[in-house]
Amino acid sequence: MTPDAINARQFEGRQEGTRHKALKAGLVDALHGDAEVTSVATEQPVIANRRLRRPDVLAMLASGERIAFEVQLASPQMATIAGRTQFYAEARIALLWVMDEARLNASLPLQGFQDIYWPQGGTVFALDDDALAESKKAGAMRLHRVTVTQVDNRLEWTSELVGLDAVQAFLGLDEPDRHPSIATDPLARALLDALARGDSRAAGAAFTLLAQSCGVKANWYDARQDGFDRIMPVLVTLLTGRKAAPSGYADDAAAAILNSALEAPSLRDWSRVIAVVGNSTVEAAGRMARRSTWDKVSRNLQAIGQVPRRADALEQRWRPVLRRLFPRLPD
Repeated sequence: MTPDAINARQFEGRQEGTRHKALKAGLVDALHGDAEVTSVATEQPVIANRRLRRPDVLAMLASGERIAFEVQLASPQMATIAGRTQFYAEARIALLWVMDEARLNASLPLQGFQDIYWPQGGTVFALDDDALAESKKAGAMRLHRVTVTQVDNRLEWTSELVGLDAVQAFLGLDEPDRHPSIATDPLARALLDALARGDSRAAGAAFTLLAQSCGVKANWYDARQDGFDRIMPVLVTLLTGRKAAPSGYADDAAAAILNSALEAPSLRDWSRVIAVVGNSTVEAAGRMARRSTWDKVSRNLQAIGQVPRRADALEQRWRPVLRRLFPRLPD
């Protein structure tokens, strides 16, 4: 039985329940009234990598960006979350999960919903009759932005009505200076932001879902053993020129950060990946071409050429995740 079929059973054999249909219809009306939205469709076929999905609601923004709204009332299977997350990432469509605000007391503690909001930093969006009424009154979409925290092993949350601008900020669609080579979807951002803060727990939660959505069978322990948690911020630094993890280095000490990573024996076998990322943009190539950095890259590549097994294994294992986090990497 497929994950979607399992989810359908939770509606007594129907793919949609009455409440689901009502919220979806209300969301469509709210989006139609929003000046930032140019078109709205329900169940419109989307094809990516020879697969097809029909998002509950698909909205095209004036900016040209697309958002798929998935109204989720039943606790979803992990395979469903991972599958949709990867599908929309491949389709270059932002994905927003929408819960029922009226059912948060019952829904938020369920594992399926926790697998949605914890990897997103404890944030999820919700809809109810109040939000729909406010949308009609404002002539623009309104959703509840729900922020979940855990206090003494119990869940607490707050909720506030927000507009499409907050949704775009959450999805990373409102950042004119965002780096085009770094993914901005909520899951990728949650992972990289957690690494930037040094929050291993949050990074592990985001990584688990992201890896599953990429078809990578590895856990956070495996990633840390391979040095994944240490090399990802280095790659971000190589692309942006800014520090991307806690350290004693200055924010703009890109050369020192790169050289430190290249000198670390445990990270040496990532040097081919560093070289590929370094050649993916003109700016990154310039940082890698500094004499002190390039000498270390060349030395490590020579060593890998003599004993390539671990470097080969790292690249094969982590290629799908790397492609997800850095979508402009060459095939």
